[in-house]
Amino acid sequence: MERLQILHQDKATLNEFKDLFIAVLQEETVARAFAREDIGGIADARELLENVFDRLDEMYSPKKVRKQPSSK
Repeated sequence: MERLQILHQDKATLNEFKDLFIAVLQEETVARAFAREDIGGIADARELLENVFDRLDEMYSPKKVRKQPSSK
């Protein structure tokens, strides 16, 4: 999982990777639509892809530490 952390830290590469996935999904959507094929699953795939990138953020983003007010 160390490589995923490295990828997450390299925002430029991560964004290019995400853009590539989305571009392929869009191309496939157009191709299937023109062929009058079902494209419903592609929306599900896009949502899953977003979930993957959200999970990377959850796993590797720095955790915010909340300071507790001192009681006096």
